[in-house]
Amino acid sequence: YDQSLYCLDASSGELRWKFTTGGSLYCSPIVDNGKVYQGSNDRNLYCLDAFTGRELWRFQTEGIVVAPPLTLNGYVYVVSTDRHVYALDAETGLVTWKYETQDSINVAPFVVQDVLMVGSDDRHIYAFSALRN
Repeated sequence: YDQSLYCLDASSGELRWKFTTGGSLYCSPIVDNGKVYQGSNDRNLYCLDAFTGRELWRFQTEGIVVAPPLTLNGYVYVVSTDRHVYALDAETGLVTWKYETQDSINVAPFVVQDVLMVGSDDRHIYAFSALRN
């Protein structure tokens, strides 16, 4: 593991950019609205410009980010082994709200009919309105 995210040209396969984090990458990146979001075991979620690879912002949790985040309605929802669900402003990376579960979260959040769903290692599924902040 070289702790890096690579962007390749879809036609030629040539390297467009490379971004190195401070830890291994256990989850897939997501791309939305010209931004790449990547979690790392260095406890950060990174937001990069999809075209240049330049870091736009980073958000540090108290645990490892092992699941890909979810973007919806201008927010980035990220989970961590620190037991929290975070709703971040997609433009700034600032926390809009957070919620603490009883155990670590190792699976990606998902949405069903405007309800944000998060499964925790505490054997519960948490549901949040994805339409409100």
